[in-house]
Amino acid sequence: MTADEQRKKVVAAFVDEDLLDEDLFAFPPTRTPTESEITEILAPWRPQKLRHIAAAHARIPGFFPTDFSPFYYIVRTYYDGGAEDDVKFRKWLDDSDEDWGHCIPREHEWFCVLNDPELFNYGDDHWTRVYEVLPELASRGPDCRFTEEHIIWGLSWGQSYRDSEEYSSDEENLAEGVRAAASKDEPWLVVFDLDAFKEERAKLIYRDRKGYPIKETVLGMPEGYEDFRGRCSRGATFEGYWEHAVVANMYERKGKIMKKLLPLVKEAEEKERAEEKEGKEMQDQTKEEKVYV
Repeated sequence: MTADEQRKKVVAAFVDEDLLDEDLFAFPPTRTPTESEITEILAPWRPQKLRHIAAAHARIPGFFPTDFSPFYYIVRTYYDGGAEDDVKFRKWLDDSDEDWGHCIPREHEWFCVLNDPELFNYGDDHWTRVYEVLPELASRGPDCRFTEEHIIWGLSWGQSYRDSEEYSSDEENLAEGVRAAASKDEPWLVVFDLDAFKEERAKLIYRDRKGYPIKETVLGMPEGYEDFRGRCSRGATFEGYWEHAVVANMYERKGKIMKKLLPLVKEAEEKERAEEKEGKEMQDQTKEEKVYV
């Protein structure tokens, strides 16, 4: 196995881990790399510029701003169009609805807008290749678990979908609740690939805590992107585009991740129903006792 293959394997394991070692996100670092480690391992993997971007995504103090939390990040993976595409891309970023302004201020573009042909030029390859050099974009902190809190959110959303008769089955309502809970508070991605520049159709990727896609849809440029920014500014992030997005394989009802998470929400609902039933029986018993007094 080559050094590059080993590195990719380690990065994939990092992204997929539920609970990462907190030392990986410590600042200052608990151990300073040796000169040989920097020269032979770190520097060939990514330059100083990318390490600074990684530190911001890992929310390392001094790199990540304390007064800003992005709704989404932008990844540009296609650069073969030359100066004409560069101008087009800049115009898409700058053109904004006057009512909402910029969701990503200029001063934060250095880590929120991944736009560098030397770092992210993947052509027709899948956008997830960016994780190979920037795994911090996927896993922002040590705890990437679907927690008890997420289960409560998933159940609440699933029940609200059921009450509104949003989906055709109870299970699909709960599954959609799981997807919403998994995506909660996780910055999404807007990907500018070949289709964005040739067809003016950027990708909108809703992600979970490990950076895995939950849903994917298309933003027509520039109107769709401007509308999406407006929804983010209003906090209407689970309307419109979310509702019509295509579910990723791992989050389909029989998908790898959904098969793990959906039973947790179902179990929580069964427990809730049992507690409600027990409470009602106790109330009924109390009423009967009062009658005999």
